[in-house]
Amino acid sequence: MIPRHNPAMLRTMKILAFGFILLPAHFPAQAKTVPRAVLIEHVTVIDGTGGPPVRNVDVLVQEGRIRAVAEGMKAPPHVRVMRSRGKFLIPGLIDMHAHVAYLDWATRDGRPFGTYDRATSERTLQLMLAWGITTVRNPAAPTLEGVELRDDVAAAKIQGPRIFTAGEILNRAAAFDGLARPVANEADIRSEIAGQASAGVDFIKLYANLPPELVRAAIRSAHEHHLRAIGHLQATTWREAAEEGIDGLCHAVSWSADELPPERRAAYRNALEEQGAMKARMTWLESVDPGGVAFAEMVDSLVRHQVVVDPTLVAYESKFKGDDPKYLQNPDLALAPPKMRASFPRISFVGDWSVQDFQRGRALWPKMLRIVKAYADAGVLLTAGSDEPNAWLVPGASLHAELELLAETGIAPKEVIRIATRNGAQALGILDEVGSIEVGKQADLVLLTSDPTTDIRNTRRIEWVMRQGVIYEPRRLLKGVEGD
Repeated sequence: MIPRHNPAMLRTMKILAFGFILLPAHFPAQAKTVPRAVLIEHVTVIDGTGGPPVRNVDVLVQEGRIRAVAEGMKAPPHVRVMRSRGKFLIPGLIDMHAHVAYLDWATRDGRPFGTYDRATSERTLQLMLAWGITTVRNPAAPTLEGVELRDDVAAAKIQGPRIFTAGEILNRAAAFDGLARPVANEADIRSEIAGQASAGVDFIKLYANLPPELVRAAIRSAHEHHLRAIGHLQATTWREAAEEGIDGLCHAVSWSADELPPERRAAYRNALEEQGAMKARMTWLESVDPGGVAFAEMVDSLVRHQVVVDPTLVAYESKFKGDDPKYLQNPDLALAPPKMRASFPRISFVGDWSVQDFQRGRALWPKMLRIVKAYADAGVLLTAGSDEPNAWLVPGASLHAELELLAETGIAPKEVIRIATRNGAQALGILDEVGSIEVGKQADLVLLTSDPTTDIRNTRRIEWVMRQGVIYEPRRLLKGVEGD
């Protein structure tokens, strides 16, 4: 049984989260607009390219752009000087898997049904900005509402990171009413993709039950509309999807029986039938051979076809270790919008797991980390994604947990920062605009008080966030949590 949090615990969490007390407020936090130009003086720049930190440099921001990065600059007239000696500047973080168009899940006629909640969506975006996230890929949303949310951020009607959004996901069955569109054939696929393209989505999301022939048709149709196609796939293997030209794959593994050694597939299929999908995933992990030929061929296909992968390790660890105080008693939970926080016990996928199930999950977890490290070593383009708001995953904070898990795989912290910045921009096709600290790029920046290249947990030590040259203070953004 997963315990609910009591009010006293949540009050304590409010003090612990971010290292300061969050005061009650009943108004939205306001952006603090910077002067026309800002000189960030004597800062250590970690530019997002994977190179070493560059110490004691000045960064000039003017009209929302990075105009100069050099040593010993003198402030031009009418420039605000921000003395930043001993502090660290990184590019704005990019969460490549954040469901920012929030759905409140309930049961209707025995099936899950999601209702869009605009107020919780807006609060989610504020939280993400407070945690240094300046760009988000929203991998599934009610189509019209997701596009409207993106456009309202772009028009500065609401605060938040820049959004790239999908519409409703395409699946063989409508397992998630309110979020999925059932498609049975190529005609259904073409019709749905044409409608989403007309509505203005940025990409198309394909889901687990689509077989290879429908995945193929969807990729082709998306590309005909000049849209990328990404997939959370299982009935289609990753290798098949890569060969067909998919642009991105979600999560660390496919859970496809066909990617296991032939002699292990029957046992996994039996586990799916007898135990359900979530517990069967442990059988899949026990069976997969990261050193085998089939795995190597799949990874090689991802590299050759330049398929982007966002592993969302935090979404898996929070299930495989779903009884862990790291998640159930996480101080960051106090920051989640109330409706979201209240939903976590209800939407957990592992609420029926036994102590023995969690023990098994813990024992298998290092294998998941080895798999993701194998992708990195092979040259797969990895990005960082949180998969919020799955159970116990708080908007914004959960991306930092993801960065910590990426570092636990053995990826160096400076490379983790590259994954969470430059790689995300490359995957979204906006590398000429954001993703690194370079002259001419948009000023999406985060100032840290401690060095994240020595300890990736220091990405949490945020003094301020800059998006398009406008500075946001986390304290001000977070103060509104009581008034949601």
